[in-house]
Amino acid sequence: MINLLGGDIDRFIPKEVRRPATQENSSIETICGATDDRVAANNPRIGRIMPAGCTGWLIDGGRLLTAGHCTGRTMQTVEFNVPASLANGVTVSPPVRDQYRVIARSVVKQNAGVGNDWAIFRGTAEL
Repeated sequence: MINLLGGDIDRFIPKEVRRPATQENSSIETICGATDDRVAANNPRIGRIMPAGCTGWLIDGGRLLTAGHCTGRTMQTVEFNVPASLANGVTVSPPVRDQYRVIARSVVKQNAGVGNDWAIFRGTAEL
């Protein structure tokens, strides 16, 4: 194998990653902080967009609202009454009666960064 970075590869590795794990720096950090105090929502107007895994909200006129970056081929189905995922993170789908295909031609979106990342669309049934 050829080393394209030269002999001093450590200069590319941040110091906090290089040092060995100790009691003070070995705790796992998550986006939830040290304690995961999230609470499951049970709002019938909240759905999961699959296979992207994004959240969609049912708004007026039977339309749904989500983030613009969630659109495209990763936005095929909206699921409501979604059961909890398995312990290993695998998603569980609700019954077919709670799944609706996204009408691709109905999507109106903006994906232009923070504060300008939205999409509105319709599903296959009157929601």
